[in-house]
Amino acid sequence: MTNPVFPSWLSALSAAALVAGLAAPASAAAPTRAVAAKAGPAALKSKLTVVPAKAPKPKAPRPAAPAKPPPLPNPYKEPCPGVESLGKRAGDLPFQMGEELAYEITVSGAFVGRMEMKVGKPRKVEGKIRVPLFARARTSDFVATFKAFEGRYMAMVDPHSLDPLGVRTESTYGDEPRWERIRFSDDHRSVGADVLLEGRELRREYDSEHALTDLLTLLYQARMVTVQPGLKACQDVFASRRLWRMTASVDEVVPVDTPAGERDTYLVKTAFDRKPTHGLNNNVRPHMEVDVYLAADASQAPLQFVIRAEGVEAVAKLVRWSTKGGSEQGWGFADAR
Repeated sequence: MTNPVFPSWLSALSAAALVAGLAAPASAAAPTRAVAAKAGPAALKSKLTVVPAKAPKPKAPRPAAPAKPPPLPNPYKEPCPGVESLGKRAGDLPFQMGEELAYEITVSGAFVGRMEMKVGKPRKVEGKIRVPLFARARTSDFVATFKAFEGRYMAMVDPHSLDPLGVRTESTYGDEPRWERIRFSDDHRSVGADVLLEGRELRREYDSEHALTDLLTLLYQARMVTVQPGLKACQDVFASRRLWRMTASVDEVVPVDTPAGERDTYLVKTAFDRKPTHGLNNNVRPHMEVDVYLAADASQAPLQFVIRAEGVEAVAKLVRWSTKGGSEQGWGFADAR
C-alpha cells in the first residue's frame, strides 16, 4: 500500500548552453618588400625580395544551433483565463489571520491520515507585506507501517490579491526526503522550481499563456469568488513539480456533516490534468479529481474534500475549525522570513 493520495495532493499542496569559441584565423600577411642597403653605384640596382605569405589556418567549424523541441500538442479548445477572470467579492477577506482547518482522511471508511491548513500572520518579504498560507499532512500509524508520508507546505501570497510569490515544501515519503522551492514571475505567467527528488536536485521551469497559481493558494482564492450553481472556471496550477490544467464547475448545494452540525455547501467539481510536457508521455497524462464542498455562507470555507487519484478515493472531513489559531511553530520553515 503506497498511499498515492498524500504525495499527489499535498506536495502539489521542480554547461549545455555554452557556445564553443571559434579559433581566430591568422590574417594573410601582405607581401613584404626588403630593399638592399645602399652600396655605392650598385645602390641604383636595388633588389626586390618577395617573402611568401603563410597559408591561413582553416576555420573551425561553427557549432550547429541546438534543435528546437517540437511543438507540444494542444488538447485545449477553449482559453483558460483563470479564477481572476471571475472577479472577487466586495469587502474584507472571507477568512481571518490565524484561521486553522483540520481534516481526517479516510479510504474505504478506514482512517489513513490527517491534513491541516492555516493562515499565518503577515510579514515583510523582500520589502513587501506578505501572508503565509500553511498546510501539513501525515499518514496514520497503520498506513505508516506500509509507507509513511509526512509533509509541510508554505505559500507566500499578496494580502489583497492572494497572488503567490513563492512556495516551499518539505516531505518524507517512506525513507525518502523531498523538497521544493518554487518562485513565480512577477506577472505569474512563469514558474521555476528547484526540487529534491529521489536523491537528485533538479530544476523545472514552465511558462503559461495565463496567470499561474499553486494548489493551496487556489483554495483560498476560490473563497474570494462569488460562488453559485452553474459557475465554471479554468486555471493553470503548479503542483507536484508539474503544470496542471484545472477545470471546475459548481454543481449544486448539498448538506455536509461538520463538528458544528449539518451545513449547506456548494459542491465544486474539479478535475486536474497534467499539461503536455517535453520529455514525458503526453499520450497518457495523469488525471486527478477533487470534489470541494465550500460552505454556502460568507466564509466559503472548504468543509469536505473527496479526492480521486490513481484508482483510490479518499474523503477528507472537517474535524476542527478555529478562527484564532495559536503559534505557527511546526507549520513553517526555520529560515523563512
